Amino acid sequence: MLASVVVADNTIAYATRNGLHVVAYRQWEYLDILNFDAINKKENKKDKDKDNSHL
Repeated sequence: MLASVVVADNTIAYATRNGLHVVAYRQWEYLDILNFDAINKKENKKDKDKDNSHL
């Protein structure tokens, strides 16, 4: 997990490729996981591939 006040887009992309969640302020109101959906999609695909590996 990477957490900061502000995170650049290229840093978010790098962290996502490496499976790291990125936490930062969203519109300076609350902390949010900026790449939550992308990480979950990646993990779900990995799990699905693992489940189908025996076929």
